[in-house]
Amino acid sequence: MCEKQKRIDELESELAQSHQREAELFKTIAEGKNHESQVKWRPWQMMVVGMITPTLLSLAALITSLIK
Repeated sequence: MCEKQKRIDELESELAQSHQREAELFKTIAEGKNHESQVKWRPWQMMVVGMITPTLLSLAALITSLIK
Protein backbone atom coordinates (compact mmCIF):
# COMPACT_ATOMS: atom_id res chain seq x y z
CA MET A 1 0.00 0.00 0.00
CA CYS A 2 2.91 2.35 0.73
CA GLU A 3 4.27 1.92 -2.82
CA LYS A 4 0.88 2.74 -4.30
CA GLN A 5 0.56 5.84 -2.13
CA LYS A 6 4.03 7.01 -3.21
CA ARG A 7 3.05 6.55 -6.85
CA ILE A 8 -0.21 8.44 -6.28
CA ASP A 9 1.71 11.28 -4.65
CA GLU A 10 4.16 11.39 -7.56
CA LEU A 11 1.33 11.50 -10.10
CA GLU A 12 -0.46 14.23 -8.16
CA SER A 13 2.75 16.23 -8.05
CA GLU A 14 3.27 15.81 -11.80
CA LEU A 15 -0.34 16.84 -12.42
CA ALA A 16 0.08 19.96 -10.30
CA GLN A 17 3.25 20.86 -12.23
CA SER A 18 1.42 20.29 -15.50
CA HIS A 19 -1.40 22.59 -14.40
CA GLN A 20 1.15 25.22 -13.40
CA ARG A 21 2.86 25.07 -16.81
CA GLU A 22 -0.52 25.26 -18.53
CA ALA A 23 -1.50 28.34 -16.49
CA GLU A 24 1.81 30.02 -17.35
CA LEU A 25 1.28 29.22 -21.04
CA PHE A 26 -2.22 30.73 -21.02
CA LYS A 27 -0.87 33.80 -19.24
CA THR A 28 1.88 34.20 -21.85
CA ILE A 29 -0.63 33.85 -24.69
CA ALA A 30 -2.95 36.42 -23.11
CA GLU A 31 -0.08 38.87 -22.63
CA GLY A 32 0.94 38.40 -26.26
CA LYS A 33 -2.59 39.07 -27.51
CA ASN A 34 -2.84 42.14 -25.28
CA HIS A 35 0.47 43.44 -26.64
CA GLU A 36 -0.66 42.86 -30.24
CA SER A 37 -3.90 44.74 -29.66
CA GLN A 38 -2.00 47.70 -28.23
CA VAL A 39 0.53 47.83 -31.06
CA LYS A 40 -1.77 47.21 -34.03
CA TRP A 41 -3.02 50.36 -35.72
CA ARG A 42 -6.61 50.19 -36.83
CA PRO A 43 -7.81 51.81 -40.07
CA TRP A 44 -9.77 54.53 -38.27
CA GLN A 45 -6.66 55.48 -36.29
CA MET A 46 -4.67 55.85 -39.50
CA MET A 47 -7.46 57.99 -40.96
CA VAL A 48 -7.44 60.29 -37.93
CA VAL A 49 -3.66 60.67 -38.08
CA GLY A 50 -3.92 61.35 -41.82
CA MET A 51 -6.46 64.11 -41.19
CA ILE A 52 -4.77 65.72 -38.20
CA THR A 53 -1.23 65.87 -39.60
CA PRO A 54 -1.99 68.21 -42.56
CA THR A 55 -4.19 70.35 -40.32
CA LEU A 56 -1.40 70.77 -37.78
CA LEU A 57 1.12 71.53 -40.53
CA SER A 58 -1.19 74.16 -42.01
CA LEU A 59 -1.75 75.68 -38.58
CA ALA A 60 2.00 75.79 -37.93
CA ALA A 61 2.59 77.48 -41.32
CA LEU A 62 -0.13 80.04 -40.59
CA ILE A 63 1.30 80.85 -37.15
CA THR A 64 4.80 81.12 -38.61
CA SER A 65 3.61 83.52 -41.33
CA LEU A 66 1.74 85.65 -38.78
CA ILE A 67 4.79 85.90 -36.53
CA LYS A 68 7.06 87.16 -39.35
